[in-house]
Amino acid sequence: MPRLQIDNLKPLGLIFLVLAALSCDTIRAADHPDLTGTWKLDAAKSDFGPFPGPGSMTDRIEQQAAEIVVNRDRAGEPVVIHIPLDGSERTNDLRGNIMKTIAHWDGGTLVIDYNGQQRGRPAKSEERWTVAPDGKSMKVVRQLSGSQGATEQTLWMVKQ
Repeated sequence: MPRLQIDNLKPLGLIFLVLAALSCDTIRAADHPDLTGTWKLDAAKSDFGPFPGPGSMTDRIEQQAAEIVVNRDRAGEPVVIHIPLDGSERTNDLRGNIMKTIAHWDGGTLVIDYNGQQRGRPAKSEERWTVAPDGKSMKVVRQLSGSQGATEQTLWMVKQ
């Protein structure tokens, strides 16, 4: 019976190492839901706090490894939001309000921090996007603070 030589096993060991590293990235990515798709606001189920809610809102989301791009139509007013997933900061113009955006994952929940100006005054918010286990709805909890005080909103989005 021929003996295996150590030198012959080195390429095999390298292949196993690469496969193990790739599977770890796949497992990590599986911890985060894929938000890609069209999501519509369920205004009846949502709670806008002391503020009036939009008549309608639709988010068309494209998720990639380093960024989520949201094409939002809020009652006929379009806006594009770039949400970095790599720890970097991105500047967004949200209907005339310049906001710096940074995001991270907290388990399966996407946490987005916005800091900037609203009508020339400091404003900030934190959004927590959590997709339901069935993938058909998403709860967005917003903590808002600015010139009108602090409040919380809960939005329910339904995947189309």
